[in-house]
Amino acid sequence: MSGFTQSSGIFVTTTCGSISYLSETIRRLLFNICITTSTSLQSSLDTLRPYLEPHLLNLKGMSRPVDDWIIDNILHPLEQRQLLTVPEVVEALCNDFDFYTSSPRFTTDWRWYKEIVGEDRQFNPTAVNAYYQSNINLIDYRYTFDLQSVAFGQDLEDSCAVTWHLMAEIQQGDSTKWQPFFEQLLEISKMVEKISPNTALSIAEASQYLQDGAPLDRELKDFPKWWGRGTQYLSLIRKSLH
Repeated sequence: MSGFTQSSGIFVTTTCGSISYLSETIRRLLFNICITTSTSLQSSLDTLRPYLEPHLLNLKGMSRPVDDWIIDNILHPLEQRQLLTVPEVVEALCNDFDFYTSSPRFTTDWRWYKEIVGEDRQFNPTAVNAYYQSNINLIDYRYTFDLQSVAFGQDLEDSCAVTWHLMAEIQQGDSTKWQPFFEQLLEISKMVEKISPNTALSIAEASQYLQDGAPLDRELKDFPKWWGRGTQYLSLIRKSLH
């Protein structure tokens, strides 16, 4: 798609990474607990709606009908779909594009403007490092956190990516991946508990809820309120074509 962008034109795309999608990754597994493959679409909706509607009601500005959200995010098969992160987009396009801006905006460039000249302007490495310093903010839309180290952001990205792959394997029928999935959630919970204790509590409650078979009559305190900042929007400027 970026090949259609003219010289100095702006290419806009969306991303959805493992951190911002972690809460949905967990919710997707309600399908494997509550639904059989032979269940009809309507029966699946009737089964999952009581679980997920209370969660969706916690989202400010939620405008999509509940059934549509369940079909798109829980019932729709993954096939070979993968997540797409901000660094993956920047790194894939770095030879032909410079990072421009994003929503949410996570970059602040304090370099003197006279230093940003020539071919090696470092917009892309600056953006990727800024992303890793602030990607903790994608995990829970309720909070805004201080900048972290690049190494922490990379570790968090990698840990959340493991949950996505384990979830995909579970959904493809590999029941041996349940325990590694729960162990990975525990690791992520420990990673973020000092920065965001309420997020850690939400992850722990969600994990225990799935381990107990997702009983519908259980009153949940933390998990239903927890959502990530699911989608990001990036714009990149095409370098001069030679």
